[in-house]
Amino acid sequence: MSCYLLLMKAAVYHKHGPSQMVTPLEATVAHIPLGITAKEADTLIGTAPDRVTQSYGVLMYPTLMLGFPNALATKYGVPQVYSLRTWKRGGINATVAIDRTGKVAGRWTWSDSRPRTQSKFSIDNVLKRASKLLRLLVV
Repeated sequence: MSCYLLLMKAAVYHKHGPSQMVTPLEATVAHIPLGITAKEADTLIGTAPDRVTQSYGVLMYPTLMLGFPNALATKYGVPQVYSLRTWKRGGINATVAIDRTGKVAGRWTWSDSRPRTQSKFSIDNVLKRASKLLRLLVV
């Protein structure tokens, strides 16, 4: 019975708990307020961007930009030119989109497809440990 409860708890945690560790860069970018200047965003991140490019697109949300031409872009607004300030730290990329007034209009992060570190409480890690424990108890 207790083994069943342990497995149920692990399943609930896996469904609702964090499955990936958040890096300092991701946490910082997630808390950048919209409407601050590019210089203020640079200060919050701590360094100048690694790359600055121009992009033409539509921000659907502060965390999602559709590049132009994209069939969905015009459904969500008029495409605009944004200055994209991008930082790269250990396989994590962070971009802050600056509108033509010089203010932060969007921000997002993404990974270079490297495997992300899982929490020690992920379902995979819990089941591996439980399996090892059961093998020790049976032997």
